[in-house]
Amino acid sequence: MKISIIVPIYNVKPYLEQCILSIINQTYLNLEIILVNDGSTDGSLLICENFAKKDDRIVLITQQNMGLSSARNLGIEIATGEYIMFVDSDDWIHPKIVEDLLCDAMQHKVKLSMCKKKDCKKYIPFQMVEKECSVIPKNEAIPRMLKGEWISAWAKLYHKSLFNNIRFPVGKTNEDYAILIYLFEQCDYITFNSGIYYFYNIRPNSICTSKLNIHKFDEIENAKSVLSYIDRFYPKWHDLAEFNLITSLIKLINNCIEEDKEEIFADKLFEMRQYVKYNIFRFLSNRCLSYKYKMILISIICGVNFHRMFLSFLSKKYMIFCFFNIK
Repeated sequence: MKISIIVPIYNVKPYLEQCILSIINQTYLNLEIILVNDGSTDGSLLICENFAKKDDRIVLITQQNMGLSSARNLGIEIATGEYIMFVDSDDWIHPKIVEDLLCDAMQHKVKLSMCKKKDCKKYIPFQMVEKECSVIPKNEAIPRMLKGEWISAWAKLYHKSLFNNIRFPVGKTNEDYAILIYLFEQCDYITFNSGIYYFYNIRPNSICTSKLNIHKFDEIENAKSVLSYIDRFYPKWHDLAEFNLITSLIKLINNCIEEDKEEIFADKLFEMRQYVKYNIFRFLSNRCLSYKYKMILISIICGVNFHRMFLSFLSKKYMIFCFFNIK
């Protein structure tokens, strides 16, 4: 059975060789390795070409820079494997990730198998601790995803049929959260392997770690979309989905203030504050919301200056708490 591994690539020259080596060294050999060069300008393409000459399992495609979602979608279109996997080009994977996740999928007859990941700031040798495969029903997997588990496209093996009518939203960030709910919805059961098979590279200036920019606000629209879907089909999980929207609003409003970008993103800041103000009573009744979050919401609708002072108060309170709890 062929497995297609899709790797979107954009200006990751220092990390790319390590990523590709971890893929071609898989214990499972029947692979189609799809490298999608998304208009790189740093020499990443040359690395891909050199690997493609040595391994005929590699399919190399180049397109103009259109973003992560577009590159993934192109990989899905040309993939010929029965299952597909996504690997980000600055990350790396355990040599047995394909073999073991496919085994989980086959043994339990599921269309989606997942594994544990480890955050890393530098390359670490592969170490497999005890692993255990759990079979999780959809009605448990979806709320766990809404609570923040498994909200990435990587560290998963998908049956390709899951993507028959689904693609990543082009031109958007936070794209994984936007579509995972629809992928989970198609699965009666999902497997989760507790072994650490995926290594996520925490690096500066990546999409996730970069400072506030216009694309970060996509997170709000994605959260609204998921909330709308949950309200329509799974209203009992409304509070979980709404909690994600609330925390996204708070995070982005706080980022505007803490990074002194109120003027740059004045329209976005006003729009978010108005949205909080309009929905304040509904938000305050959310059962997942702590007292602290409720106070933050109230401070937001009291004005930017008041909210800035409140954030300063919380920061000082936290510092005092840490001081008196030093052992």
